[in-house]
Amino acid sequence: LAKMQKPILLDRSVFEDAFVPEKFVSREQQIREILRYLQPVKNGDFSQYIYIHGPPGVGKTAITRSILKEHFGKQYVYVNCFRDRTAHKIMEEVLRHSGIIISGRESTRDMIKKFEKSKKRILICLDEADYIKDADILGVFVRNLCGLVLISNDHSFSKIDSKLRSRIFFNEVEFEPYNHNDLNEILAHRISYGLRDGSINGSLLLLVSKFCNGDARIGLQTLKMAANEAEANNANEITMNEIKSSSQRTRKYRLS
Repeated sequence: LAKMQKPILLDRSVFEDAFVPEKFVSREQQIREILRYLQPVKNGDFSQYIYIHGPPGVGKTAITRSILKEHFGKQYVYVNCFRDRTAHKIMEEVLRHSGIIISGRESTRDMIKKFEKSKKRILICLDEADYIKDADILGVFVRNLCGLVLISNDHSFSKIDSKLRSRIFFNEVEFEPYNHNDLNEILAHRISYGLRDGSINGSLLLLVSKFCNGDARIGLQTLKMAANEAEANNANEITMNEIKSSSQRTRKYRLS
């Protein structure tokens, strides 16, 4: 029997989207901007509107959620519109997180009435906002003096109708793709938590950073898959073969 090698992947969660690092690489300007635009909320003025955009895997969601969690506690609601696309689903999430009791059988109109009656002032963060099916729901939140933080891959959010555009002004925060050095720093930081010491060499890591095309998620998924594959091959460390095959699989997965 072949001798079992020591595991390479020590902490899978470090490579997942939900992981929030203690520091964000090369995003100081974006963090400052988001905090500046949201400052009035701390003084009770919730009617702030922010549009955060940039390609996938550049830290938009992780950074925004981290800021909201740290500074706004129970004053905000986060909705992923890739999963909850309709006005009904979005409203349901907002009510649940606001502590407003619903049976789950209400119509969208009834839920909106409940929300209006509650007079709740909250920040509503709509992630993957490109997928919203009924953008009219944004008007409901604005009318009720709630703040909006929209996160999108799209440079210009075409779903905001002209009536709403004329009433409110969105402060834009742009996230540009990471460069090779940024990605190398991000991946090296995660590796220090998630992989066994010495299980990948520096030149391979540089290669992964170049494969990513500015998208940190591609790098993180590639490393996780490569570590799994190396373990399955009973190898002691990750090699170029595992990086190549994992990189191809990651790209297919990201496209789908």
